[in-house]
Amino acid sequence: METITRLLSESEKYWAHISPKGTSCDPESLEEHSSLVLKYTNSLVEGFSVNTCIEKLIRGCIQGDNPILVQKLVKLFSASIYYHDLGKINPNFQNKKMNNGYFQSGNFQFDSDHSLPGYMLFTQKYISEADLIEDEGDAEIFTLFVFLVGFQICKHHAPYLDDLISYFRRKFSDSDDEIASYMNHVRKLFEVLNFNEHEECGLDIFYNLEEILKDFFEDENLNPFPLFALLKLHYSLLTASDYLATTHYMNQWTESLSDFGTINDNLRQKIIKNVRTSKEYNKKVFDVIDNYQFSYPKEQSNQNLNILRKELSIEVIQNIKKNTNKKVFYIEAPTGAGKTNLSMLATAELLQQNKEINNIYYVFPFTTLITQTYDALKETMGLDEDEIIQMHSKEGFKEKSDGVYGKDKKNHIDYLFLNYPVALLSHIKFFDILKSNSKEKNYLLHRLANSVVVIDELQSYPPKMWDKIIYLIQNYAEYFDIRFILMSATLPKLDKLSNVAENICYLTNNKEEFFQNPNFCNRVEFDFSLLDWAIPEKDEKNKYLNRLGGFVVEKSREYCNNNDKYPNSVFMIIEFIYKQTATEFYSVIETLSEGFYDQIFVLSGTILEPRRKEIIHYLKNPENRDKKVILITTQVVEAGVDIDMDLGFKDKSIVDSDEQLAGRINRNVNKSACKLYLFNCDSAEVIYKGDERFQLLSSELCGLDRKILKNKDFDCLYVRVMQKIDKQNDRRFQVGFSDFESALQNLNFPLVDQSFKIINQQSSSVFVPMDLPVFVPDTSNRIRNFTEKEMGLLVKYGIATINDHVVSGEKVFDLYERIIKQDTDDFVSKKTELKKLQGIMSQFIFSLMAHSKSMDLLLSNVHGEERMGIFYLSHWRGDETYDYHFGLIEKDAAAIIL
Repeated sequence: METITRLLSESEKYWAHISPKGTSCDPESLEEHSSLVLKYTNSLVEGFSVNTCIEKLIRGCIQGDNPILVQKLVKLFSASIYYHDLGKINPNFQNKKMNNGYFQSGNFQFDSDHSLPGYMLFTQKYISEADLIEDEGDAEIFTLFVFLVGFQICKHHAPYLDDLISYFRRKFSDSDDEIASYMNHVRKLFEVLNFNEHEECGLDIFYNLEEILKDFFEDENLNPFPLFALLKLHYSLLTASDYLATTHYMNQWTESLSDFGTINDNLRQKIIKNVRTSKEYNKKVFDVIDNYQFSYPKEQSNQNLNILRKELSIEVIQNIKKNTNKKVFYIEAPTGAGKTNLSMLATAELLQQNKEINNIYYVFPFTTLITQTYDALKETMGLDEDEIIQMHSKEGFKEKSDGVYGKDKKNHIDYLFLNYPVALLSHIKFFDILKSNSKEKNYLLHRLANSVVVIDELQSYPPKMWDKIIYLIQNYAEYFDIRFILMSATLPKLDKLSNVAENICYLTNNKEEFFQNPNFCNRVEFDFSLLDWAIPEKDEKNKYLNRLGGFVVEKSREYCNNNDKYPNSVFMIIEFIYKQTATEFYSVIETLSEGFYDQIFVLSGTILEPRRKEIIHYLKNPENRDKKVILITTQVVEAGVDIDMDLGFKDKSIVDSDEQLAGRINRNVNKSACKLYLFNCDSAEVIYKGDERFQLLSSELCGLDRKILKNKDFDCLYVRVMQKIDKQNDRRFQVGFSDFESALQNLNFPLVDQSFKIINQQSSSVFVPMDLPVFVPDTSNRIRNFTEKEMGLLVKYGIATINDHVVSGEKVFDLYERIIKQDTDDFVSKKTELKKLQGIMSQFIFSLMAHSKSMDLLLSNVHGEERMGIFYLSHWRGDETYDYHFGLIEKDAAAIIL
């Protein structure tokens, strides 16, 4: 690969960047920037062991073992990154963008653009090398790769990666004439380049570009994934390296950034040791693992439950050791078995067996699971703050220690590029990395190579996405050497779908010994007697709730009178599908119970985070265990909320959801007579109408849910769901998996992104400008709603003092607006301040579906106004729209699901 100094006469005159306002450093030459970008690329490739992935993907693309061609394409891959800014030789760019006095502007069709002409210059330089390849087939593949990896040069400053054919159709709408005119202008740039004689081949091939690509895409034997992933990986390395190199120059760093947040040998050994020894129950596992004889005790007791948990742990570790060559694993464990701990044991064993693993990622569908698991990982693995991060909307800005790079800039880069050895992500963010065409989301793709990814609550993903999910998981595992651990108590076996290979290792392969064990399956008894009650018509709803309320109070009193574990106490939970029904039931139970309950809590999606913390702390506080408590909730409580109740009632929906709520009852098998009563009040169709599980259980499998819940045999449902998905995919003229594959094969990056959406519904954020407590009540100031750093930020801007016990929502939002409207050239500092404020803002925010009746009601009744893209609930108090203890008050609204 020729250097730009050799390729370009007087190369020092060509600038890539000039110093930002307020600084006076020398301009950065095109050669300096290009070399620095390549240096960062090589550092990332080495740091995350990406070189093996690149070669694997290239071999997958060419469908054969051709080491000479592979090496040529690897070099081309690297060269396209080095030459990504070659278009900056454009005199217009130098004059207009760089204020470079060496150059005068000319009449170019591309004006001061450098990306598209850079692509054409790169193509001009490398397309002729295909003529030097003797094998015609190899020459065609090389030519294609020149176009494809070079195309990233067109898009490296755009926010999204486009598909090449659509891009050229839009760019050259007048077809041949416009291409000819453009190429004539590009040829003028060739005059300053020292091309070798064989490189002077012209640009006529661009006329045939669409035909060349279509011929390749129509190859039925082509595996669409490797080329799609290779180009995404190329885009990731190019844009990430370009960002790092540009930041390096703009901040005049004296040395290159080298800490990319990977697991070094010391951290690897620390994690392995701590997982094995920091918890007594894990230490006992390794004390006996070599010669252990499984007993699977059947008698119900907390002691036997812990023995079963130990045996699950041993089984997981032994199966990892036997299957070191596998890359996708299932952990299927009953509710209450301790899946998080099992996943940590599996991860530690994978770290022990595979020295090349660089990072650990945990992926969750719910924020509560992220925050809960963050604490568990940090404690059990013995991680420092600089070694773990949680990424979600309620978390503020994470800061590492100072360094030579400048505190704010380095922290921004660490956050943007996730430079932490262990990270916890939402499922949206993670799958966006795998499939999105967004530049910023692709920044992170390269760092997934050689990692462990734990995906929890797999059943929570919509069945319509299951085929795409497992396809991406298995292919990324194979080509990126990622170890995936998929886990759930109600685990759909996605490898049973016809579009994937059956190559998943079961880490818990004695399923019946655990799921059918009384310590798990009889921990909570399902009672279906209330399902015999007639489903209420709309005008009968209040009568139904009164009858239900009477039954709830009766069973609460009954349990309370017979509670041997906690005399004269009961912790009751009742879950509704609709928030409105939950609110109505609160009024019913308050009247009917006649003061029987010491506390009646309401927990829904419109309850703010400080109140949620307050409720959860109350329920987990041992000092309150002698109380009589009822928690009225919606399905938000299923999302990994760590509570232990005595009795439960649930409006029936789908079996996965029913089993999830059962997991909040008698978690440690230390109580007797614990039941979950299912009833039919509101229809679950609004939520689950598109879910194949709901459709099947409402039609041909009607009544099977009772057997599933009793025997914990979720496979009998999932097998039918898989068959239905496969059948739909086989139908002609119906959108299915083949359309997704076609989008991959045609490198239609926007369509791939659009056709894979885990959540289709948009949500609106509602900000409640009330005063919120700094500390969770009754915790002696031990548990905080606002961290010390967050309070420090508010003190810095003069909207709080360090001794305040409440934070004003009005002042917080005013500060948010003030920072957004700030006129500053320091984009990074502004973005950092907003990110720091995000954690504070999230305490005042709840979400509603964008087009829900509740949101429409708020908008139509002028309870507030949209400010900065957030609905500001300014009249929350005066017109009784919102209450801290009950959430959104919807007296006139139709039922809303939350």
